[in-house]
Amino acid sequence: MATIELTTERLELPLVHEFTIARGSENVARTVAVRLRWNGRAGLGESAPIERYAESIDSVMAALAAHRLHDAPYALDAQLAGLPPAARC
Repeated sequence: MATIELTTERLELPLVHEFTIARGSENVARTVAVRLRWNGRAGLGESAPIERYAESIDSVMAALAAHRLHDAPYALDAQLAGLPPAARC
């Protein structure tokens, strides 16, 4: 059976327009791109951690690096069990 390979990458995406809400403004979206590979297939995902919820790029990448993936890629509940919210995204 093929094993699942997970890789992460920091992304800093410049915004065309400044994003502003009551708590502040941003000109760059800081996210984590996630790629899963299994049995010749690949999937892409993204996490946009929110500092207000004690999430960060580093915490998402660390959680994913430490998380043990099962060899059942379609068992999503089992794959996501134990991950913090931003890493589950």
